[in-house]
Amino acid sequence: MNTEADIVTWALERPGWQQEVLLALACGEEFDATRISALADHLLDPTSGAPNQAARKIPLHSNAVSSRRGTIARHWRSWTRQECDLRN
Repeated sequence: MNTEADIVTWALERPGWQQEVLLALACGEEFDATRISALADHLLDPTSGAPNQAARKIPLHSNAVSSRRGTIARHWRSWTRQECDLRN
């Protein structure tokens, strides 16, 4: 398996809301205060934690992954910090 396939395999095991965020970040979408608020509301939905197939849509191409890796990692760290803040 290559790295791109490994990423999708890993992502498919994540909760649905995380897959949706990963897909958005991989597509270069930004998360402003409005979008973060909508995500927080979505997290209150009991089904948001169930895995879904959103990660299958992640556009993985070696060059795209390399150029976006830092952006995705930065946003992911930010999201996980915000998730912890929401839980407290």
